[in-house]
Amino acid sequence: MRLVIKKKIIAWTDSFNIFDEAGNKKYTVKAALISIGRVFRVYDQCNNEVGTIREKLIKILPCYYIFVGGEKRGYIKKCLSLFHPVYDIQFADLNVDGDFFSWNYDVYNNSGNLVATVRKKIISLVDTYVMDIIDEDYEMEIVMLAVVIEEITLLNGISDDNDDD
Repeated sequence: MRLVIKKKIIAWTDSFNIFDEAGNKKYTVKAALISIGRVFRVYDQCNNEVGTIREKLIKILPCYYIFVGGEKRGYIKKCLSLFHPVYDIQFADLNVDGDFFSWNYDVYNNSGNLVATVRKKIISLVDTYVMDIIDEDYEMEIVMLAVVIEEITLLNGISDDNDDD
């Protein structure tokens, strides 16, 4: 199954849609306009809220809690590191390997099986990210994970882009 995130060129909020491979809107991600800490809500095509991402308020480094179906399922936080960005991902027993900042990474379950790949589409008028979900049982988890990683890399990872120097 393939899902595609298409970000708007100009937007007042961090809201965007996620489409299936036929181009149908499958999910909508909406950032809260007024909140203490960043909050994102994920809605299905029937406008039912299926997930929430909340930024931890009191923190030294960025941390986001992930809720699916109203239940806290885990978190992703940035760790202190000297040369390369490091993240602690404790969400749905998933492991991520690759380059967040280039938006090219693979997602594995605890058994080591590849469950999804996420890639940035290079030639596109808008920021476009492709999620190839191999194990459809992980669809919602991959969507939530991709939204959090996109948020961390855009807001908090900009200063880390040149850490390789």
